[in-house]
Amino acid sequence: MFRVCISLCLLFFSGTLIAQETKRPKWEFGAALGSQYLADYRGSDEYNGRALVVPFFVYRGDRFKVDRRGIRGDLLSTPRWEINVSGEVSLSGGREDNQRRNGMPTLDSTFELGPSLNINLSGDSFDEGWLLRLPVRSVISVGDGVGYVGYLLNPKLTYTKNNIGHGWRSSTSVGLTYGSDDYHDYYYSVEPRFALDDRPAFDAGAGFSGLYFKTSIGRRVGLWRYGMSVRYDNIGDAAFADSPLVETDHYFAVSILLARYFWASDN
Repeated sequence: MFRVCISLCLLFFSGTLIAQETKRPKWEFGAALGSQYLADYRGSDEYNGRALVVPFFVYRGDRFKVDRRGIRGDLLSTPRWEINVSGEVSLSGGREDNQRRNGMPTLDSTFELGPSLNINLSGDSFDEGWLLRLPVRSVISVGDGVGYVGYLLNPKLTYTKNNIGHGWRSSTSVGLTYGSDDYHDYYYSVEPRFALDDRPAFDAGAGFSGLYFKTSIGRRVGLWRYGMSVRYDNIGDAAFADSPLVETDHYFAVSILLARYFWASDN
């Protein structure tokens, strides 16, 4: 659980949960309550909700920063492109009582971490307008232990608007994913020892992993931050679409954030 908390802190700064850009202190510390309602895995038609309280921090140095745009250094950025480290987290990861995976190993929660090339397509900064993101992330499972699951390529086109009214900021992305053999195996392969009459053995290979659309809104008011995001995936043409573990081509997820800042410093 501690490792999941750390990875959720990275999620907070990676751009999945959004913020207003104003003059802020160099250091900020706080705690956030994050919750998600989503399927046990993409392709499952069984949904559940999770919630978790996590600590977070922000650092805004002259040449090195850790914030909602990830971990980055000014030496790897220009007004038109930047390279940073970004991540995402799945609080769910599956349940022991998932009917389709009955008798199979339980899917652990996962977090993704890796470099991202971001290209500014329109605005004067990376915080508004059109942005092309090209992240490559390793996927790590977090349960009884920590294990490497595989990797994902996730090119996406993002449009951000800093003020849509009353201080709210919006961000909308469309993208696609490409998963490695190991990544698809983890979710969609069925080893012969787990095969049943209605769940034949299946070996998932690398390839296309689906299309998605995601939109988020967020606002900071004093020491409080609020955020919400909605995501839809379609995996109808994915490399694993014929897996017996895939019950539906559609996937929905809703995330909610409530955060409170407790300490700040310019030193």
